[in-house]
Amino acid sequence: MTDYNPKNFLILAVDDNSVNRILIEKILRKEGYQAKILAHSQEVLPYMEQINPDLILLDLMMPNINGLELCQQIKLNPHFQDIPVIFITASDEKQDLLKAFDLGAVDYITKPFHNRELLARIKTHLELKFTRDELKKALVELEKLATTDELTGISNRRNFSTLAEREFNLAKRQKRYFALLILDIDYFKKINDSHGHIAGDFVIKSVAQQCVLSIRQEDLCARWGGGKSLSFFSLKVC
Repeated sequence: MTDYNPKNFLILAVDDNSVNRILIEKILRKEGYQAKILAHSQEVLPYMEQINPDLILLDLMMPNINGLELCQQIKLNPHFQDIPVIFITASDEKQDLLKAFDLGAVDYITKPFHNRELLARIKTHLELKFTRDELKKALVELEKLATTDELTGISNRRNFSTLAEREFNLAKRQKRYFALLILDIDYFKKINDSHGHIAGDFVIKSVAQQCVLSIRQEDLCARWGGGKSLSFFSLKVC
């Protein structure tokens, strides 16, 4: 990760000890991080419903809902599963630490902790999270490129053929019909010859947009040919 800047990250810390809360907030803000410090574990999930932190520092031993129970609740929510959780604990019970990792924690640090060690672990896991997030974005973009026509933004021929074959086989098994409609742009060559390829591209995109507007959400519109053909088909029983 290049140009690491703590100002870009929000860290949520939860500790029932007021001295620890003051110390953690001072360390984080001095380093430049945005920080939200909570005293009670039951405050965490309502807060996270409004704002997702980039990393969570979690005290292990807390009243009402302890750190392990809270970590489990956080990780059960798919929106929060990728947020790194680091436990800060005075406990040296190996079973507690192993349980923390089983529940999805990425690291732990024991009290009393060294400021630089805490900051180093935070930076490491934020960089790892950033890298994972970037890889996920890249995979989504690659999948989009593999299935989308570059000019029109609708499905490309390969994706259309794959889904059409799947729907055809499903229709045979279930003994039902599905609709397939192929459209062609009349006199398209004249448009290109008279007005140029930029105008031709505009026509193709306009037709594609109208096709998308004319079908249902469950239908698929695809560009079939490299030149002027467009097609779409229904994925529902006719």
